[in-house]
Amino acid sequence: MVVRGLAEQNRAVNDLIALFENSTIIDRRKRPSHGYRAIHVVVRNNVKLVEVQVRTTLQHEWAELSEKASDLVDSEIKYGRGEPYLAEKLLRISSFFAEQERGELEFEEFEAGVSSLLSLRDVPPELTQKLDDLRGIVDKWRKQLTSAKVEIMQILKDED
Repeated sequence: MVVRGLAEQNRAVNDLIALFENSTIIDRRKRPSHGYRAIHVVVRNNVKLVEVQVRTTLQHEWAELSEKASDLVDSEIKYGRGEPYLAEKLLRISSFFAEQERGELEFEEFEAGVSSLLSLRDVPPELTQKLDDLRGIVDKWRKQLTSAKVEIMQILKDED
């Protein structure tokens, strides 16, 4: 399952846990495996165990990139072995993506707080301009984050 970002990933995992009792969570965001990041939810469906991988868009793109490198260059690369230069590059890309996603999550949390301020009724006139300025800052940051993510996705597509 591929979702937009960390907040959606957390919601999807929580929804899966609510649907299936005794779920097991393997959070590869906290402890990445050679750069691989995702959350795996292992659930029991009747008598079978089913593993659901919940990835963000960037986590999924990284996994696809790692698979391509494994297929084209060295099958051991996705296990942290093989060509050291490529393994290091994949780790750095994974860290960069994780940093981007954390920034997006922090922004979403900040934006939610600002939205609650902006929805206040009976705002004193002296605060109206400050709230408008804050709205402008939030819009600017949202555009910058979106632009950064688009650039990242384009770089990955150009590498294909």
